[in-house]
Amino acid sequence: MPDAVPTTIDLLSECFSLEAEHLAVLNLACIEANMEPGEYMYRQGKLNPQIVRGAVFCQMYMHEKLLTKPVALAAMKVLSEQNVPIEDALTTVGWDHSYHENIRQLRDLLISSDLVSEKQKTLALATCLPYQLPFLSALVQRNVLTADAADYVLSIQEKVLLNEMSFEEAIDLLSRCKKPDGKVAKPDSLRKPVTREIETFKGSRLGELLVASTIVTPLQLISAVEEGRRKGKLTGEVLISQGSLTEVDLKRVLNAQGRIENGTLSFAEAVGKLDPKRVLPPP
Repeated sequence: MPDAVPTTIDLLSECFSLEAEHLAVLNLACIEANMEPGEYMYRQGKLNPQIVRGAVFCQMYMHEKLLTKPVALAAMKVLSEQNVPIEDALTTVGWDHSYHENIRQLRDLLISSDLVSEKQKTLALATCLPYQLPFLSALVQRNVLTADAADYVLSIQEKVLLNEMSFEEAIDLLSRCKKPDGKVAKPDSLRKPVTREIETFKGSRLGELLVASTIVTPLQLISAVEEGRRKGKLTGEVLISQGSLTEVDLKRVLNAQGRIENGTLSFAEAVGKLDPKRVLPPP
């Protein structure tokens, strides 16, 4: 049975090493004052705002299954010793805020648009959270999403992050990806021209060129894009650190991408030069 989410009393107990009798007295005082323990201790001058915020933050993420009880209690212990924001305390005990916030947004997009069920989400999170692996990669590996659909989800999330699209607009677009057979695919009307208009295509994301030339797999690309976004790193840099790409191959692809963009090389020609064995379908 999974651990129950600690109450504010539990968190404060860990934070201040309160004995059972002290907890009972505190609990009664809170009931009489009709206040939450954090608010009561804050108003009594016994608790600083960082502790209150820390308890609220931890409880919120524990309820969402993005923070475990041991990590939350360890972070609260740090707060009792240092006057730092809860994010810094969690980082000290090994919890990556940017990773879990990214998971949270992806989860909300997928669940709200009905692309992923609660059960599928839970199973995927159980796979990726303990090791801080990319969420979408877990869904692709479990055959919940296709690599193409996962890439589309990442592109939509990027627009939300850049305030180019509202969360509601993103949900509307993603909800169109659900097919009658229950599978998920990118809507044909929203596909980017890669092979279909290959002769006239003059631009290319690095990832499209890497996958088309079979230098990296779609799953490796999705994992790198997701990790790079949360760590503020370039996709190529992450692929190299993950061992999916060599620096030599990255330079070759970047050179080809530059020639595509300046019009001296078509996408098809670039793919042929990068991987002569790759045969693209006619436009």
